[in-house]
Amino acid sequence: MKKILFLFVLSIISVFVSAQDAVAILDRTSAALKTTGGMKVDFTIKTGDFSSKGYIKSKGNKFVLHLEENIIWFDSETLWNYVLKNEEVNITIPSQTEMSKLNPYAFLSFYKKGYKVKKGKGTAKEHEIIMEGDKTSQYKKVVIRIDKKTYYPAMIHMESAQANFVADIQCDSYQKNQMFSDKTFQFDQKKYPDVDVIDLR
Repeated sequence: MKKILFLFVLSIISVFVSAQDAVAILDRTSAALKTTGGMKVDFTIKTGDFSSKGYIKSKGNKFVLHLEENIIWFDSETLWNYVLKNEEVNITIPSQTEMSKLNPYAFLSFYKKGYKVKKGKGTAKEHEIIMEGDKTSQYKKVVIRIDKKTYYPAMIHMESAQANFVADIQCDSYQKNQMFSDKTFQFDQKKYPDVDVIDLR
């Protein structure tokens, strides 16, 4: 009986230590991305049979997300969503909930509320962090592989809680210390003179 109790206590301790280690890794990843100045990340996103390449340019909480289907600009207050096939741009002031769905870096704050965090198996070159959501979470599961040298995300796997949606984001390259002007994160109608602009603010 004492041996079983001892093993039970050890298992609890190991889970607690694993969670602490995982949070420390995510804290370090968040800090690494925030201290690089302007950054450009090229990535490939896959959902089912669909695959698309894109990139994100970011500086602080501003970003421009460029996909094959649309381009999203956010200057920390206003968001412009350009849907290429419709040739229209929607202008909105997004809520925090809406931003969490659009910003690819939003996962960096997921682990602070509503998620159980633990370390996965990982590899010699990458940490694996597993986040499991509760009933209120946007995602039921998020798996992140993080480079052990740079602490930049190498791959992000996301499973939606509300719908049968699974996405894998492979981070192909990082370019840090980029010099982006504030206009980089704002829609410039002069570059897209023929699109319809719909102001929903």
